[in-house]
Amino acid sequence: MHFFNPVHKMKLLELVRGVATSDETVARARAWAEALADSSDFKQTPKSFRDLMAKWKAAGRAGKSDEEALWSRFKAAQDAIFARLGQENEKTEAEQRENLGKKQALVQRAQALLPLTDLGSAKTTLREIAKEWEGIGPVPRDERAKVEGALRKVEDAVRAAEQEQWRKSDPVARGRAQSTVDQLTTAIDKLRKQLHAAEAAGDERKASEAREAIEARQQWLAQAEAALQEFSG
Repeated sequence: MHFFNPVHKMKLLELVRGVATSDETVARARAWAEALADSSDFKQTPKSFRDLMAKWKAAGRAGKSDEEALWSRFKAAQDAIFARLGQENEKTEAEQRENLGKKQALVQRAQALLPLTDLGSAKTTLREIAKEWEGIGPVPRDERAKVEGALRKVEDAVRAAEQEQWRKSDPVARGRAQSTVDQLTTAIDKLRKQLHAAEAAGDERKASEAREAIEARQQWLAQAEAALQEFSG
């Protein structure tokens, strides 16, 4: 039975707060403790029991003949509560370890995608992994950052590859790269004409300047052509 819906909780609080004598308060507290011992609300029960313990202590002693029996029943309820809480914690830990194993298996599946050879296929696989991941429950807190970080590294690699693919297909960027190649090619052709004219005129100073300018621009052109080539890769 679940004793923590709002109506039941309010009635139980009224039982403890609204009684007239200490004997009655202790008896009500004992009854509430026994109700709590059957609760399945494992998050709220420990706090409710601590509140209940405070009320028990504030109520004073019951009749001498009843005190020991009342306390024995109250303590038994307390032990039952925390025994069930311990069992639930063990169950939760076991479930989280099982969840960790499932997520680690998904991480291994994701890591097998690296190095990337087929971006489209990798993205499809990662979407499948993400869907399975969301269906798995929590993992132990001290393992969460590690397992999530491992998957994130693969996601980051795929995202970076996707961005690089987009960059290479960007028509504006490709246009700029082509324009740079064209400008340098035109400049080199012009400098070669100047070099030929200087050599024909016997002007070694101008010829030397032209050679140096051509050499520098040829280096720039090689870099620009390499950048342009990336857009066809």
